[in-house]
Amino acid sequence: MTVNYYDNLVQATEELSKRGFDTEFKFDGNQLISIDTKHAYQADALKIVEYHRFEGMTNPADSSVIFAIETNTDEKGTVIMSYSTDADMQLVSFIDKVKVKASYEPQD
Repeated sequence: MTVNYYDNLVQATEELSKRGFDTEFKFDGNQLISIDTKHAYQADALKIVEYHRFEGMTNPADSSVIFAIETNTDEKGTVIMSYSTDADMQLVSFIDKVKVKASYEPQD
């Protein structure tokens, strides 16, 4: 998994977009839907490439995670999830089913 450090959610979103994760996904029931293409993806069609967690500076309810996602159709984008008491538990359950892309390890 790629390790990058960002100061805030806005910076992470902008930098991920520059790196090709420019589609915004929204969660709907039991699938992620691309805002751009309207294509719906089940968990087994997705891989988490990286993720970044942010805590609200003044309000713990502002805590969130941004996930950089690749699809089986080569679409790349992000989905943002709250991890406070307001978290969408269906989305949490869905994300738990998405595989994390194996990190690259150099061969000797």
